[in-house]
Amino acid sequence: MRTSNSSFHGPLPLMLLLLSIIAATIFFTASSSELTVVHGAYPRSQQSDLIISFNGSDILETRAPGNPVVAPASEEVCAKAWNKGYTLMCWMQNPQMAGAQAFSPFTRFQQLADWGWTSQGGQAIHIGGNWGTYADPGLMALLGHPMYGQSTGHQAVIYHTQARGPVVVGGRQVTYPATMGNYDNVFIADKGVIIAASNWGPASKLAEGIPGWDHNTNRLPDLRQLSDIWWLLWEQVCSQQRVRPSELRYIVSKDTVNEETNAIFARILQMYWPNEEGIARGIAPKWPGKRITKEMDGFPTLVGTPSVWGAAYMLIQRAGTMGRKEIKSITVWNENEHVQRFYQPNIMIEVGDV
Repeated sequence: MRTSNSSFHGPLPLMLLLLSIIAATIFFTASSSELTVVHGAYPRSQQSDLIISFNGSDILETRAPGNPVVAPASEEVCAKAWNKGYTLMCWMQNPQMAGAQAFSPFTRFQQLADWGWTSQGGQAIHIGGNWGTYADPGLMALLGHPMYGQSTGHQAVIYHTQARGPVVVGGRQVTYPATMGNYDNVFIADKGVIIAASNWGPASKLAEGIPGWDHNTNRLPDLRQLSDIWWLLWEQVCSQQRVRPSELRYIVSKDTVNEETNAIFARILQMYWPNEEGIARGIAPKWPGKRITKEMDGFPTLVGTPSVWGAAYMLIQRAGTMGRKEIKSITVWNENEHVQRFYQPNIMIEVGDV
């Protein structure tokens, strides 16, 4: 095992420096609305899009029958993720550094309906009891053993089913069509836990292809980022349960299928634990998995992955309500170690005060 003083070898430090300079210019001028965050467990389409592949199969190679292999991300991909993650870490420490990206215009639960979000079938959003149970030892460590007949927190499954417009934006008439993007998350307010079960945002649906979409006159809904969705639902559940939103402690991406995320995690795991058999194939071990803390060199790279950076954005943009929070550690483990057809790790993001 390498210690927290382990570092990348070879040309990566120089690449990090050069790419940091280049990417910083791009990153600080980019709009957060263009960043799409997707976690997910249960793919709804076998057609891969630009963000998620079906069951993560596009990153699986077969070294031997029944032994999935995740190819580690390239040095270039890791360097870009490091730059983004390091920037987000700085912003979590001091949200004012984020400039316009330190704030979100979405502060009211009603805005979900205003932007076309509903429950299934177009009904008003309903947040109900979560009657599913979790046999995964990592989740049981957070939530306790499931009790028969008792709900575990509250589940919100929302769909983008309602169009908006036409309206005039910048002198041009545009429409916001329904995209059927969908977000499925569980909120356990008394434990301070959010579980991301299956999240397929409007951008991923557009990447798959939306019939009749006109890129000249159609727009994605402004309210579409997972960080905003999480916050509005989390705040609503906390209000109902009389829990302060600042009590958030963990965000778990369950059964993560994002290609880039899993490839980057494979590389970082191999950096610290190269001789472990599963990790040598890019696969995280079973619970308690591997925990990477903010003091370790690979940590910013993980913060800069698509399945983690949404949590960072939420902490940055909601600091005015929750106080300054940051990601303290990231734990990854493979709940389905016995399953040989696919690889969908769980990622636990620990949240704490700055």
